[in-house]
Amino acid sequence: MCLRCSSRNARLGIAVLSLIVSMVVIVFVEGLQHKQDQLFVNHICLLQVFASLLLFVGSIKCNRWYFTPWLLIAAVFVYALVYKSLYYWFHILCDTKRSLLIISLLYIISGFWCYFINAVLQDFQEMKRNSKTNAHKFMYNQIIEVI
Repeated sequence: MCLRCSSRNARLGIAVLSLIVSMVVIVFVEGLQHKQDQLFVNHICLLQVFASLLLFVGSIKCNRWYFTPWLLIAAVFVYALVYKSLYYWFHILCDTKRSLLIISLLYIISGFWCYFINAVLQDFQEMKRNSKTNAHKFMYNQIIEVI
Protein backbone atom coordinates (compact mmCIF):
# COMPACT_ATOMS: atom_id res chain seq x y z
CA MET A 1 0.00 0.00 0.00
CA CYS A 2 1.32 3.41 -0.95
CA LEU A 3 1.55 6.28 1.49
CA ARG A 4 -0.44 9.20 0.14
CA CYS A 5 -0.17 12.76 1.35
CA SER A 6 -0.96 16.19 0.01
CA SER A 7 1.56 17.99 -2.14
CA ARG A 8 1.95 20.66 0.55
CA ASN A 9 2.93 18.09 3.16
CA ALA A 10 5.25 16.38 0.70
CA ARG A 11 7.01 19.69 0.00
CA LEU A 12 7.33 20.37 3.73
CA GLY A 13 8.83 16.91 4.17
CA ILE A 14 11.24 17.50 1.29
CA ALA A 15 12.29 20.82 2.81
CA VAL A 16 12.94 19.27 6.23
CA LEU A 17 14.77 16.30 4.73
CA SER A 18 16.82 18.67 2.59
CA LEU A 19 17.83 20.62 5.70
CA ILE A 20 18.82 17.45 7.55
CA VAL A 21 20.83 15.96 4.68
CA SER A 22 22.63 19.25 4.04
CA MET A 23 23.61 19.57 7.70
CA VAL A 24 24.80 15.95 7.81
CA VAL A 25 26.88 16.46 4.68
CA ILE A 26 28.44 19.60 6.19
CA VAL A 27 29.38 17.65 9.33
CA PHE A 28 30.81 14.66 7.47
CA VAL A 29 32.67 16.70 4.87
CA GLU A 30 34.99 17.99 7.59
CA GLY A 31 36.90 14.70 7.24
CA LEU A 32 37.89 15.32 3.62
CA GLN A 33 41.58 15.61 3.01
CA HIS A 34 41.40 18.33 0.38
CA LYS A 35 40.38 21.76 1.66
CA GLN A 36 39.20 22.80 -1.79
CA ASP A 37 36.69 19.92 -1.91
CA GLN A 38 35.56 20.77 1.60
CA LEU A 39 34.87 24.41 0.69
CA PHE A 40 33.06 23.45 -2.53
CA VAL A 41 30.70 21.03 -0.77
CA ASN A 42 30.18 23.34 2.23
CA HIS A 43 29.12 26.25 0.01
CA ILE A 44 26.64 24.11 -1.90
CA CYS A 45 25.22 22.66 1.32
CA LEU A 46 24.84 26.12 2.88
CA LEU A 47 22.99 27.27 -0.23
CA GLN A 48 20.87 24.12 0.07
CA VAL A 49 19.99 25.01 3.68
CA PHE A 50 18.92 28.53 2.64
CA ALA A 51 16.91 27.21 -0.32
CA SER A 52 15.26 24.57 1.91
CA LEU A 53 14.07 27.30 4.23
CA LEU A 54 12.60 29.13 1.25
CA LEU A 55 10.88 25.92 0.09
CA PHE A 56 9.44 25.50 3.58
CA VAL A 57 8.13 29.08 3.63
CA GLY A 58 6.82 28.77 0.07
CA SER A 59 4.95 25.59 0.97
CA ILE A 60 3.34 27.24 3.97
CA LYS A 61 2.37 30.39 2.05
CA CYS A 62 1.46 28.44 -1.13
CA ASN A 63 3.70 30.72 -3.17
CA ARG A 64 5.33 28.89 -6.06
CA TRP A 65 8.07 31.50 -6.57
CA TYR A 66 9.73 30.41 -3.35
CA PHE A 67 10.29 26.99 -4.96
CA THR A 68 12.65 28.23 -7.69
CA PRO A 69 15.77 28.75 -5.52
CA TRP A 70 15.40 25.25 -4.14
CA LEU A 71 14.98 23.78 -7.62
CA LEU A 72 18.14 25.48 -8.86
CA ILE A 73 20.27 24.67 -5.82
CA ALA A 74 18.98 21.09 -5.70
CA ALA A 75 20.10 20.61 -9.31
CA VAL A 76 23.54 21.97 -8.37
CA PHE A 77 23.56 19.66 -5.33
CA VAL A 78 22.84 16.62 -7.52
CA TYR A 79 25.56 17.73 -9.92
CA ALA A 80 28.03 18.03 -7.03
CA LEU A 81 27.15 14.57 -5.74
CA VAL A 82 27.62 12.98 -9.15
CA TYR A 83 30.84 14.95 -9.68
CA LYS A 84 32.21 13.77 -6.32
CA SER A 85 31.27 10.18 -7.09
CA LEU A 86 33.09 10.36 -10.42
CA TYR A 87 36.05 11.91 -8.64
CA TYR A 88 36.10 8.99 -6.22
CA TRP A 89 35.87 6.52 -9.13
CA PHE A 90 38.94 8.02 -10.74
CA HIS A 91 40.86 8.42 -7.49
CA ILE A 92 39.88 5.32 -5.56
CA LEU A 93 41.07 5.62 -2.02
CA CYS A 94 43.27 2.93 -0.50
CA ASP A 95 40.24 1.35 1.20
CA THR A 96 38.22 0.01 -1.73
CA LYS A 97 35.19 -1.14 0.30
CA ARG A 98 34.84 2.27 1.91
CA SER A 99 35.18 4.01 -1.45
CA LEU A 100 32.50 1.84 -3.05
CA LEU A 101 30.20 2.46 -0.09
CA ILE A 102 30.68 6.23 -0.42
CA ILE A 103 30.16 6.12 -4.19
CA SER A 104 26.96 4.07 -3.93
CA LEU A 105 25.65 6.33 -1.16
CA LEU A 106 26.27 9.40 -3.32
CA TYR A 107 24.37 7.81 -6.22
CA ILE A 108 21.44 6.86 -3.97
CA ILE A 109 21.19 10.38 -2.53
CA SER A 110 21.40 11.97 -5.98
CA GLY A 111 18.66 9.61 -7.25
CA PHE A 112 16.33 10.62 -4.43
CA TRP A 113 17.16 14.27 -5.03
CA CYS A 114 16.22 13.93 -8.71
CA TYR A 115 12.88 12.48 -7.62
CA PHE A 116 12.39 15.39 -5.18
CA ILE A 117 13.22 17.90 -7.92
CA ASN A 118 10.63 16.26 -10.18
CA ALA A 119 7.96 16.36 -7.45
CA VAL A 120 8.54 20.03 -6.60
CA LEU A 121 8.68 20.96 -10.29
CA GLN A 122 5.34 19.25 -10.91
CA ASP A 123 3.82 21.15 -7.97
CA PHE A 124 5.28 24.38 -9.36
CA GLN A 125 3.67 23.74 -12.75
CA GLU A 126 0.35 22.73 -11.19
CA MET A 127 0.27 25.91 -9.11
CA LYS A 128 1.05 27.90 -12.24
CA ARG A 129 -1.86 26.28 -14.11
CA ASN A 130 -4.20 26.87 -11.17
CA SER A 131 -3.21 30.51 -10.89
CA LYS A 132 -3.91 31.06 -14.61
CA THR A 133 -7.35 29.47 -14.43
CA ASN A 134 -8.16 31.39 -11.25
CA ALA A 135 -7.01 34.63 -12.89
CA HIS A 136 -9.27 33.98 -15.89
CA LYS A 137 -12.22 33.19 -13.61
CA PHE A 138 -11.55 36.36 -11.62
CA MET A 139 -11.43 38.50 -14.76
CA TYR A 140 -14.61 36.86 -16.08
CA ASN A 141 -16.40 37.56 -12.78
CA GLN A 142 -15.18 41.18 -12.82
CA ILE A 143 -16.50 41.68 -16.37
CA ILE A 144 -19.87 40.19 -15.47
CA GLU A 145 -20.14 42.41 -12.38
CA VAL A 146 -19.48 45.51 -14.49
CA ILE A 147 -22.16 44.52 -17.00
